[in-house]
Amino acid sequence: MKHLSALVFTLVLGASAAQAQTTLHLYRAGENDAGASSGAALAATTVDGGGSTNLTLGGAGSSTYTNSTVVAGSTLAFNFTGANSYSGSVDTSLTTSAHFAMELWFKPSSLSGTQGLLYNGNTGGSGVGIFLEENTVVALAGGRFFSTGSTALATNTWYHAALVSTGGTLTFYLNGASELSRSANFINPGSGALVIGGNNSGGEYFNGAIDQARIFGFSAGTFDTSMLSYSAIPEPSTYAAICGLLALGLAAYRRRKPSV
Repeated sequence: MKHLSALVFTLVLGASAAQAQTTLHLYRAGENDAGASSGAALAATTVDGGGSTNLTLGGAGSSTYTNSTVVAGSTLAFNFTGANSYSGSVDTSLTTSAHFAMELWFKPSSLSGTQGLLYNGNTGGSGVGIFLEENTVVALAGGRFFSTGSTALATNTWYHAALVSTGGTLTFYLNGASELSRSANFINPGSGALVIGGNNSGGEYFNGAIDQARIFGFSAGTFDTSMLSYSAIPEPSTYAAICGLLALGLAAYRRRKPSV
């Protein structure tokens, strides 16, 4: 009985943490796109499952969808060939004083040069996002690169990257571990674009797979790494189902007659 109560309490706390966020943009990399299937060419538009900023495919490459994914529940991912990116209207709400996080899963096929992963703003001097610089993942804020650590990436390997902004302080996470935290009063994104797989000028294209690109907001002082998709914490609906089963079990336990 005591153990069951403790488990319910822990799950409720976890559910609260998972729910203390607001998804602003979510690009599932195929699951919401018309005609998407493994091997098919990328759709002209990828749907924003968390907001209203659908992105348009640009470039002259022949990128496709792939069913090689690593995220639970994901059946497709973007498979960029180094000559395409998705872009749409810049999100001007992601300012220096805002509290938000950007995250995605990526699997590089090449580690040559500079490659854009997820960015909001003008990569030449405003906004913030995540890039590859050779074999290192970096944060780009206000046109300035911030090295995130000494972790050397490998090709054909899935990684999770997240950049968290808490009122002007940037913290970068690679596979759930913090690699950088510093003050970065980046220029507010008044121009540019929201981009996956490149920069806002139609260059620095990514060569590899990208899945589950997401931007979410949270209240000041509430960020916890359990909010990141790398933590693999169940969705709130899953918690509800688990807690429902536990409640039924608890009720059944209370109805049992004591043995004599």
